Amino acid sequence: TGVFHMRFMEGLQDDKVRDWKTTVLRNVKRAAEITGRTFSVSYNIAGHTIDNTVLDDIKIDWMRLVDEENITQSDRYIRQGREEEEGRLLLPVLRIYGIGFKDVRVSDTSGMAELIDWFQNKAEEKYRVFLIGGVPSKWRTLVGDSREESSWKDIYDSLDGIHPWHVGRWRTIEHFDDYYSDTILPDAEYCNGKGILYI
Repeated sequence: TGVFHMRFMEGLQDDKVRDWKTTVLRNVKRAAEITGRTFSVSYNIAGHTIDNTVLDDIKIDWMRLVDEENITQSDRYIRQGREEEEGRLLLPVLRIYGIGFKDVRVSDTSGMAELIDWFQNKAEEKYRVFLIGGVPSKWRTLVGDSREESSWKDIYDSLDGIHPWHVGRWRTIEHFDDYYSDTILPDAEYCNGKGILYI
């Protein structure tokens, strides 16, 4: 068993804020190594002070975590396989929560596409990851809580994994049955057809 450690991007540019957030991550890493559990980093790009500049901030922070904190060198860091031309690669898992939400202020699909491509292909090998998107519940249909511009479909399709926000989307068992049939099952089938991991 393991956890996603949520690393909130809001305030991370402040040295003191970054230091205490990194201390928490160090404690997560240490606890995982002691207990035998696993962990992975999940950036959160929601927040009222966050805008499109966060896309560059994530890249800078991830390089810092890899180079200075040796985060992906831990044998308890979660890894997942991805098919490449040279074969199946086992890569560190990274999640970015907040991709494509209407109420998240990150709206630059070109910048998002560049960040995804960097993590998957363009970065030095040590920085590359299996990238999971924490996305809206209606990501596949581009309605409801999802941004509706067609360019977001390309963003969602480019991710290695999809992890929708299902919290509060049903209130009873009957509602869940409908939600499962109408949303979760078609989502899973869509991802399976695209070779995307569905969580």
